[in-house]
Amino acid sequence: MSSRPDRRTYSQHASVILVAMLVLITCFPVTVSISSPTVTDQQTIIVDQGGNGDYLTIQEGVDAANPGDTVRVWAGVYRENVEIRKHISLIGNGSAETIIDGEGGIGIELRDYRIEVAEFTYMDSLIGIYIDDGNDNTISDNTFSNNTYGIYIDKGNNNTISDNTFSYNDYGIYLYSDSSNSKVVNNTVSDNDEGLIIYGSNHTVKYNMVSYNGIGITLGGEWSFVYHNWIINNTRQALDSYDPWWPPVVRSWWNLSYPIGGNYWSDHTGPDNYRGAEQDEPGADGIVDSYKLIDLSGVDVYPWANPEFTMPTLDYIRIVDSEGAGESAINDTALHTEENIVGYAAGFNDTVGYIGDLDVNWSVINTEGAQAFTNPDNGNSSTFDSGNYPGTAVWKAEYAPGVYDLVEFTIYTTYHSLCIVDTEGTGEAEITDRTVIPGFSMTGYAAGFRDTIGYVGDVNVTWSVDNQDGAQAYTSPSHGTSSTFYTGDTTGRAVWTAEYKGLEATVVFDIIPDIDYIRIVDTAGTGMIEMKDGPLHAGTTVTGHAAAFNHTAGYLGEVSAAWSVINEDGAQASTNPDNGTSSTINIGNATGTVTWTAEYDGMTCTVLFTVLLDIDYIRIVDTAGTGDNEITGSIIGGNRTIHGHAAGFNHAAGYLGDMNVTWSVTNSGGANASASPATGNQSTFNSGPKEGSVIWTADHGGGIAHSVTFVIDITPPEITIISPGDSSELTAGDILVEWEGRDELSGIYRYEVRLNDGDWIDVGTGTSHRFTVTSSGNHIVSVRAYDGVGNTAVDSVEFTVRRGFAGIYWWLMLVAAIVFITAFALLKKLPSGDAPEEDPSEPTDGYQEDD
Repeated sequence: MSSRPDRRTYSQHASVILVAMLVLITCFPVTVSISSPTVTDQQTIIVDQGGNGDYLTIQEGVDAANPGDTVRVWAGVYRENVEIRKHISLIGNGSAETIIDGEGGIGIELRDYRIEVAEFTYMDSLIGIYIDDGNDNTISDNTFSNNTYGIYIDKGNNNTISDNTFSYNDYGIYLYSDSSNSKVVNNTVSDNDEGLIIYGSNHTVKYNMVSYNGIGITLGGEWSFVYHNWIINNTRQALDSYDPWWPPVVRSWWNLSYPIGGNYWSDHTGPDNYRGAEQDEPGADGIVDSYKLIDLSGVDVYPWANPEFTMPTLDYIRIVDSEGAGESAINDTALHTEENIVGYAAGFNDTVGYIGDLDVNWSVINTEGAQAFTNPDNGNSSTFDSGNYPGTAVWKAEYAPGVYDLVEFTIYTTYHSLCIVDTEGTGEAEITDRTVIPGFSMTGYAAGFRDTIGYVGDVNVTWSVDNQDGAQAYTSPSHGTSSTFYTGDTTGRAVWTAEYKGLEATVVFDIIPDIDYIRIVDTAGTGMIEMKDGPLHAGTTVTGHAAAFNHTAGYLGEVSAAWSVINEDGAQASTNPDNGTSSTINIGNATGTVTWTAEYDGMTCTVLFTVLLDIDYIRIVDTAGTGDNEITGSIIGGNRTIHGHAAGFNHAAGYLGDMNVTWSVTNSGGANASASPATGNQSTFNSGPKEGSVIWTADHGGGIAHSVTFVIDITPPEITIISPGDSSELTAGDILVEWEGRDELSGIYRYEVRLNDGDWIDVGTGTSHRFTVTSSGNHIVSVRAYDGVGNTAVDSVEFTVRRGFAGIYWWLMLVAAIVFITAFALLKKLPSGDAPEEDPSEPTDGYQEDD
C-alpha cells in the first residue's frame, strides 16, 4: 500500500491557501495613487549604423528621445551597453537582424517605467536585459543567446516578459527576490544551464516551453503561480527552494485550483483514469491521477496528462478585483476623479465555476464629459483611471463578440480652488484687481483647480457684485461658467465674486474718473513702459498697447483705440489691427520715417521711428543686444560650451541689433561638435568629446554669414620628470626636481609640483623646483602639467633618501678629532729627557711651561 500523502490533503491545503490569499488581499486597505497622463507630440527616432537614420548608435537615439517616443533600430550588430531612464519604446528590425553584443557587460539596462523593448537578439553579455527599479515594462519577441543571464530583474513590479527565446545562456530568466508581479508568458526556454529562476512575489509564469535545460524551473519566494507550462526533458525538471522548516508568509505554487490545473511534465504523464478535485471520480479529465513531487517540498497537484491544455467551456466572464481567484466582482459604483482600479477578467463555466483569468480587450466608453481610460487595452488585467473630469464611464472587458462584462462608474470631481480668468476653457490669464473707469466691462470665466493637477475645467458658479463707496456695478448672468462685469456710470469700489460650494474667487475694481490722456506702452495691463521715439531696423515688428491715464489717479487701464501709420521718406510700415487695445507695427523693409498713432475719443499718442539701413554683415559675439565682444577662432577643450549671438551691422550705422539666423556646425578631422538651437538670434556651441576642427556658422541669408573656426584639443600634454630618476638614492637636504613638458596644440599653460601627498605648488611655466627633504626613506615627487585649454597630465617618480656621512656620523667624527688634537698637543709638550722637578711654589694643574 502506497505511503504517499492523500491527494485530498494537498487539495485542501491549496484551497486553504487560495482562500487565505483572498482574505488577506480584501482585508488590507488599498491606497490608490494616479498621475494625470501627459499628452506630448510623440515621434519616431531612427538608429542606423549605415548612416541613413537620425543616429548611429542606440544610446544616442535613446538619449535624444522624449518620453513616449519610439526608437527604431535598423539591422546590424550594435556593440553597446545601453541605459534607458525614460518611458520610450525601443524596437529592433527583427531579432534575426538586429543584434546587441554586450561585450561582457549589460546589453540594455532599464531604470524607468512603461519601457517597451522588442525584436532584438542579445549575445555575449553578462546580462542581456537588466531591470533595476523599473516598473510596468514589456520585453517581447527577443532572442537571448550565449549570455550569462538572459533577463535579470533585480527590483521592479508589473513587468511582462513574453514571446521571447532563450538558449545557450547560463541563466535564461532570473527574477530576484526584490521583484514582484511579473508576467512570464509564451517564452521558449531551451538548452540553458538553468531556464527560469523565479524568486520575489506574485509572479505569474504560464504557457512557456521549458526544455533541455540543466535545471528547467527554480521556484521560490511568495504568492507566485507556475502553471500551464511545458516542462520537457530537462536534466533536472524543477527545483523548489521552499524550506518547510523556515517558511515565508506563504509559498509559491505549481498549479491553480481544479480544473485549471498545473503543468505538463514529460516525465509524469499518466495514468488519467479519474476526474474531480480529488481525482476520485471515474472518467478521464486530462489531469494525471497522481500529483508530481518536486524536491520533496514542492508539488504540482494537478499535472496535465498531455501537452494539449483543454479548459472547460467558457460560459461568461466577470471583471473582478483579485488575480487568479475569480473573486470579488467589481460592481457599478461612484468614483472621484484621479482614482484608479485594477481589474482582472475572470472566466467562468456554469458547471465548474471559475476556470481562470483570460486575455481580453479592455475599453472605456465616456459620456457627459468624462475622460477616463484603461491601460493596457489587452491582457488578463487592466487598470481603470477615472481621469480628471466628471461624467459617466463604462469599463468593458470583451473576450469575444457577445462575451463581455461591463462596469459603470459615475465620476465626481472635487475642486480645491476657483479663479476668475479671461480665457475660456484654459484656466489661464487670471483677472487681477485693477483700476477702471466708468463704462468699463469685461467677461470672466470661473476656472476650477485641483491641487495635484491644476486646472480641471470651467465651473457653473454663482456670480455677484458687492458695491462700495457709491459704485453701481453689476454682472450678468448671475449663474453659469462665465459672466460679464459692468462698472456702471459712477465711481467707487466693486468686488466681483464667483462662488461654488463654499469656494470663492474675487476681483476688486476701483472705478475712477474719466481718461485725461493715453500713451502707447509696450507691456499689457500695466501702463508701462511708454514707447519713445527712436531708430528701428528694417523688418522689425513691435506691439504696443493703448494705456489710459487720469491726471490724479494715474494708469486706468487699456482702451480700444484707432491705430494708424504715416510713412515718409520711402518708409513702408503698417499696423494691424487698426482698432483695439493693442496693435503690432511692421516696419517693413524700406528706410524712412514712420509715425505710429493711437487715437481714442479725440486723444492721441504718437511714436516716431527712424528706419535704419539694411544689414551689411553679421558677427558672432558673446554679449546679447550690444554687438560687442566678437568671438574669434581659437583652440578649445572638449565638451566646452560657448554662447553666441548673431549681431547685425550696417557699414554706416554700425550695430543694428541681434538677428535671426541659421546656425550650423561643420566638423572635420573626427570632431563631433554641435550647436543648438539651429535657428534664432542666439545659439550655444558645444565642442563635443572628440578632437578635430570645427567651423561654427551663423547664416542670415542673402550671402550674409559669419563663421568662427575652432580647433578642439582633448589630448593631455606630455610631461616627463628628468631628475631625480625613478628609484634613485639621494642624500637628505635640498632635492632639485627638474622636468620637461610639451603640448603641440595649445601649449603648456602652467605646472604644479608636490612632494608625497602634500599640497600642489603652482610654479607657473618654470621647469624646476627645489624641496628640502630631511627624513630618510621613500618619497614620491609629482609634476602636473596644464595645457592652454585645461587638459592635464601627471608624471611621478619615487626616490630614496639616505642620511649622508656628515649627516649621520659627524658628531662621532668631531669627538674623535678633538681627542686626537688634544692627545697630539700633550705629546708635543713633553721633553725628550727626564722630567723636571716640580716647583712647590707653582700650582700643580698637570702642565709645566718651558723656560
